[in-house]
Amino acid sequence: VNGLVLYDRQTGEISLQQIDQFGNLRPVRSYPNQRKTWSAFLPIGSGGLLAYDRLGGFATLYSIETNGSLQEIRSYNDWRMTWDLLTTGPFTTGAMPSGDILTYDRGARQAAASTVNGVGEISQFASYNLWRTTWSSIQGNLFLVQGSTTSGTADLVLYDRSSSEVEFIDIGTGSTLNSLLLTRTPRGLDWTSVTAIG
Repeated sequence: VNGLVLYDRQTGEISLQQIDQFGNLRPVRSYPNQRKTWSAFLPIGSGGLLAYDRLGGFATLYSIETNGSLQEIRSYNDWRMTWDLLTTGPFTTGAMPSGDILTYDRGARQAAASTVNGVGEISQFASYNLWRTTWSSIQGNLFLVQGSTTSGTADLVLYDRSSSEVEFIDIGTGSTLNSLLLTRTPRGLDWTSVTAIG
């Protein structure tokens, strides 16, 4: 990761920033007068950005060029207005960065896994039911899990603030979910968030 996308909902500004060799953020390009209703942004592949507007059931896929040019690839008017959490992960490729996304609907107890290709076509490859309604955060990445009974590489880490539990899940062959480790967070405190590093 060598850059950040900053978003100001109050003004509708999107700013692309680059991280220089000294660790400073350097503005590359800004885009004022954008939507003020974006609720989530996801990196897609090595140069893409997916923006989701929950209130409108709307999403847009952008490409980001090295000069900071933000180009719309495709917009979608038929997204659920109930996705609570979204993340990208190495669900089909086993590598990051990835064009795979996972969306979670807390009220419906559902999650869906999809792949976004270079021209913005989204194809769902898995749907999951009976998920907890209490997941507070979900992040996709490659996690090496070394438990007392099992070890392996997980694609997802899910955090449940209400029960102080973290679960590492691998999306395996046939898109089946395999729980590699379910454990309580240290000291069992009500942590506000759990974020992956590395």
